[in-house]
Amino acid sequence: MPPKPGLRSLIEAKAIRESVVANRPFPRWRDAKCLLDELISKDSETCPILVAGSTSFDFPAGTAMEDACQYIGTMLREVPGIALITGGMPGVGVSVGKAFASPTSLLFHVLPERCRIADPAEGLTMHLGHSFPERQSILGMATRIVCLIGGGP
Repeated sequence: MPPKPGLRSLIEAKAIRESVVANRPFPRWRDAKCLLDELISKDSETCPILVAGSTSFDFPAGTAMEDACQYIGTMLREVPGIALITGGMPGVGVSVGKAFASPTSLLFHVLPERCRIADPAEGLTMHLGHSFPERQSILGMATRIVCLIGGGP
């Protein structure tokens, strides 16, 4: 089945607009396209959702946040047509991804090239961008919905 015409054209239009506005080079858009092509090859009707947030649960409310991540991942797995994309870091992204993972789910983790963090066990890990800021740009280009849980590192 061919991809939705709206998804690809929306991504390409967004790529050109943001690349000009942010003065970013197009190679980052090629990386975002690699992610989208992989996603579309698995299911052309899917909606990519990015889940990101804290990289650890090592604080007083951490247990409650970890439980919330498990709940959110399980809940998202029940919604048809979703591809979950994370930044591949320990904490929120990997925890939600682990709860989301099933034999039929589309789960992608995106880490920077030459990143020394171990790839998550579930899902497909892609290495895109030379740094974490570039990886963040790629994730922003490739998703329409972002779910932020907690804060930074």
